[in-house]
Amino acid sequence: MHHLSLIAFVAVLFGIAIIRLYTLFRKINGPEKVPGPTLIPYLGRIHDLPINFMWLKFYEWAKKYSGLNGFYLTEILGTSILVVTDEAVAEELMVKRAKYNSDRPAIPSIFDSKSTDGSMEYLPLMGKNQYWARQRRLTHAYLTEASYSSYSGLMYHEAKRWLVRLIESPDDFQFSLEDMASKVMCQLTWDDPDLSEDCVAHEMEADDVFRGYYLTKGTRILPLDWAFLRNPTKYPDPDNFRPERWLEPGWPTYQEPLTQFPTIKGMTSFGWGQRTCLGQTLTQDELIVACGALSWCFNLKPKKDLATGLDLPVPLDRSNSLLIIKPDPFQMMFEPRSEGRKQQALRLWAESEARDQNERFEFAKQATLAFEKLRTET
Repeated sequence: MHHLSLIAFVAVLFGIAIIRLYTLFRKINGPEKVPGPTLIPYLGRIHDLPINFMWLKFYEWAKKYSGLNGFYLTEILGTSILVVTDEAVAEELMVKRAKYNSDRPAIPSIFDSKSTDGSMEYLPLMGKNQYWARQRRLTHAYLTEASYSSYSGLMYHEAKRWLVRLIESPDDFQFSLEDMASKVMCQLTWDDPDLSEDCVAHEMEADDVFRGYYLTKGTRILPLDWAFLRNPTKYPDPDNFRPERWLEPGWPTYQEPLTQFPTIKGMTSFGWGQRTCLGQTLTQDELIVACGALSWCFNLKPKKDLATGLDLPVPLDRSNSLLIIKPDPFQMMFEPRSEGRKQQALRLWAESEARDQNERFEFAKQATLAFEKLRTET
């Protein structure tokens, strides 16, 4: 009798659970829901998302559910995510409504990830609070001061160093490229404040109604850059390298004057609204200097397979899947345009390094004298 009672009790609990799940399923997939994939209670669509290249799944859903809305809703373990696939929608939500849609989601694996107590100073992940506002003002001040004092000399110095490193260790080109960018940033700002505000979802700070759909506080707004940059209306033939799209009239992205355009400033990859990257001008200037130096010094070629003599392909679909995406290591050749150009690059770096060392020595000497004078006066 006791055994039958236990079975009956378990059956009742199971029935209640089934009813609860069915009721919740109906609720989260009701007709008033923002279009998107069918959600499973408590799980959402976590089972559909791959660990690697998750954005491809988001893009697949975009083509199926976004329609004319330019957005769709999915859910991961109880967290609602509004995936934005149209630039105009991103502009409306994260620029025009930035006052309420500029927070960051908490990341449980990082202590005080939103810097609620001011203990974390990684700007891209900080929550929208007094500490974030202070850090953003400081970073903007650093960059403004660096810009006003003309940082081009520093960029030219580091570009010359990079050319020599490519001559001496061409196979380490990916590391030396990152190292060059790091050196520029560290020297411009004394420390290394992080500038990138893109790639991370915004978090809604209040309930809202957007285009007839109710969105709850805490909903994460994910601008899907993969979709923005593959919009065939703005970027015809989006998956192929077509530099003429920026240089020839008739292309949607063509702008004049060509002395000013094309520009990377304002591109969707730099984020939106109050989370827009502060280093866009710096990034563009550094890109021009580095690419100009690279083109001046080297012919860029595929590496050859020693066994077959054929070009080694550069994979276009291989990258990490981290917050900051970069391509997997690949091989290529950096062939100096001539022996004379190679020697000139070596000479330019030697001169720049000697000048830099002399300036550092003079600075240290003057600082020491000033310190000694202050010490004797007090």
